[in-house]
Order: sequence, then structure tokens, then C-alpha cells
Amino acid sequence: MDIVPEITRESITNLIINDKREDGRALDEYRDISIETDVISKAEGSARVKIGGTQVLVGIKPQLGSPFPDTPDLGVLMTNCEMLPMADPTFEPGPPSEDSIELARVVDRGIRESELVELDKLCVEEGKHVWMLFIDLHVIDNCGNLFDAAELAVMAALKSTKLPTASIVDDEVVLDKENTFDLPINNEVAMCTFVKIGEKMVLDPSLSEERVASARLNVGVTKEGRICAMQKGGAQPLTKDEIFAAVNIAVSKTKELVEYLKSSGWLRFLNSFFNIFLLSIKTNFVSIFSIIPFICSESFKICSLIIGIMFLLYIEFNGSDVFSLSSGSWYGTTAWMLSESSLKRVWIVFLVANGLSHGNTIAYSLEIFSRPVRIPEMGPLFLILSSTNFNL
Repeated sequence: MDIVPEITRESITNLIINDKREDGRALDEYRDISIETDVISKAEGSARVKIGGTQVLVGIKPQLGSPFPDTPDLGVLMTNCEMLPMADPTFEPGPPSEDSIELARVVDRGIRESELVELDKLCVEEGKHVWMLFIDLHVIDNCGNLFDAAELAVMAALKSTKLPTASIVDDEVVLDKENTFDLPINNEVAMCTFVKIGEKMVLDPSLSEERVASARLNVGVTKEGRICAMQKGGAQPLTKDEIFAAVNIAVSKTKELVEYLKSSGWLRFLNSFFNIFLLSIKTNFVSIFSIIPFICSESFKICSLIIGIMFLLYIEFNGSDVFSLSSGSWYGTTAWMLSESSLKRVWIVFLVANGLSHGNTIAYSLEIFSRPVRIPEMGPLFLILSSTNFNL
């Protein structure tokens, strides 16, 4: 049991009464959310989700096994949660705690009742062999609202899971790990967690808010707006109006949460795309592309320059520094061979890219006219742009 100083309890409660929070959010506003998939190379599916400072890691491990007698043609889901002691001083090593068991069960209920996975398609041989999916959930850092982070992480990991093709040969199951297929996904679901502080319901509670709350409500909603799971926690009761208000907010917020999953798929594609670029850079990519200005069309020159700008953003966000001075010849020479009208189109993109990737504002980028060389590899492009007469 957490012991919260009375002054802290009063401070948080008074803020909530006035529709304010410690971190400046609205009562129905989430913290920043990020989703990464395929973060564990040895797992068939994995994801890491961050909601504010809360971090949850999920790995999916499939295994062939026998189905349950009452469902001979359905695959099996098993969810396990481990709250690592490093994530919170109150987490202890050893057998699963009550909180760990509750978290696993609530998340599992949302996945099952939403019919997220098409379990009938996980049957290899009815009554004998089905795919069993072991969902391992690990809490890396607890800063509040583990339920929503865990539900998102499990769904993202399942959506990234690939299974080897299985066939029956001479009454034995043969796995072809070279040919895989995506785990059949039938739906999308999100969990929205509310706590009651004073007389107000608060969405996505921080750890300090959870510790002063008198009640908790978890609402699982599918992308169609169907309620598939609910869990009440805490000692104090909730009124009918409070529950209905929380459900209405959960239905609207689920659409936003599901969008994060779509963006994570696009980012994964972008990451893979630019990983190829990184490999190409290391194999004399710059030398190969240095001939672009001389042999390619105007449109291709524009595309190559914009792709280069996107690549600059990528290496900045990933903390990598693979550019050398010679790469400036690609940017600079390509820009030199473009017409003035084409340069105008590229210049706006470059201003934004330079501002985002190097922490400069657009205003600073405009100063490049008088001070063209900011970083070595971009020097040639700056020199060309600063000497061009723009009428934007």
C-alpha cells in the first residue's frame, strides 16, 4: 500500500477540481504516445510502447501444441506479465503479484473479447495441432497507466507477428520457416483508463495521480466503438453518470489510439527504407549518385535531392553520423544542375528539413543568405541557394 503525503494529495486534488493537472494536460488528454514494432529480433512479433514516461515491452512467441478439448479447431492465446523491479521501487522479484496478474488478465480480456486474432485460422490439424501464442509483457518503466500502454503494445506486437507455414507430411507437422505469413488479425482494440480524484474522472493518470485516486475504471473499445472489456478498481464506487461519461470518452479516444498503430507501420517502412540507404552509403553510395546531375531528368534530380533531405532527417533522429564531406558533392552538384524554378520548390523543403533535423528555426535557416555554410556537407547547396534570386 502506497503512503502518499497529505500535502501531495491535497495539491493534486485541488488541481483536478479546477480542471488542471501537474503536467498541464486536460482531464481527458493523453500524454505523448510512441509505438515501435519489431524491436526484438528473436521474437516472431514484438513492440515497445511509451505513454509519457511509461514503457512496456511485448514479445510474441508462437509454438505448436494441442488445442483445448472444447475448442479443437481454435488456436490458443496465453498472456503473461512481468513487472520488473527496475521499473518501480514497489515491484518485487518473485512470483507474479496481484497487480501483475490483474494487468495480464485485463489485457488478455480485451484481446479475446474483441476477437482481435482469428483463432480459427491458427488451426493446423483439428483436434491435434494448433498455434499457441505466448504473449510476454514486460513493464520497463512505470510512470502510470500501465493498462493502456500494455494493451497497445500487445496489439502492435500481434499485428507485427509472422508465423512459419505449417503442413502435415506423413502425420507429422513440417514447418517452413523460409515462407511466413502474417498473423490473421480481425480487429483493433484499445484500452482507456480513468481514475476518480475528488469528483472528477481523469484519463491516462500519471503515477502520482494513480496513488491519490479513489477508484479506477478500464474500458476496452474496438475500432468500431464496441465495448469489449471493463474493469473496476479501487475502494470507492462510481456513479452511473461517471461510468457513462468515461465510456463516451473512451469510444472517441480509441480512434486516436488506433491511428498510432497505423503511423508505427509507416515509420517501420521508412526505417527499413533508409536502412538500405545507410548500407548504400557505406558502399560508396555518394560516388554512385554523384552522376545523377549529369544523366538524369529534372524531375529525378528534384526527387533525389528531396530523398537526401529525408535521409538527413532520418540519421539525425537515429543518432547516426554517416555523412562525410564528399556527400556534399551530391547535394551541391545536384542543386547546381537544377533550374531556378526547381530550386524554388526544393528550397522550402530544405528549410523545413534543416530546421527539424538540426534544431534550427526557419528564421535561422533564412539567415543562410548572409552566412551560407552551416554544416560542411550542406555548404555547396547553401552557396548555390544563397546566390539564387528567389521571388517567393
